[in-house]
Amino acid sequence: DTFRKEIEAYTREITSELLSCDKLFARKDSGRKCPKCGTGTMQFYGKVVRCDNPDCALPVFRQIAGKTLTDGEMTDLLAKGKTEVLGGFKSMYYPFR
Repeated sequence: DTFRKEIEAYTREITSELLSCDKLFARKDSGRKCPKCGTGTMQFYGKVVRCDNPDCALPVFRQIAGKTLTDGEMTDLLAKGKTEVLGGFKSMYYPFR
């Protein structure tokens, strides 16, 4: 349990350092509170939407089953916990179809 907590803290620290480098990862405010901690604001990055509260740092990845969600779809997901019906997903069970 201690090892897992140390790895999580280290991962959170490294991720924060990388994401704070605006030249590598430009960010945009989503205008939505974090669904996990409720105090941070979710920030849009290229491949992830992440809470700006360093104690939380909840990541929500944009790519799901081969489809990258747009800012609008991510905003719906954060605000409502779901999106409209979406297409364009690739099966994870039948990758050769």
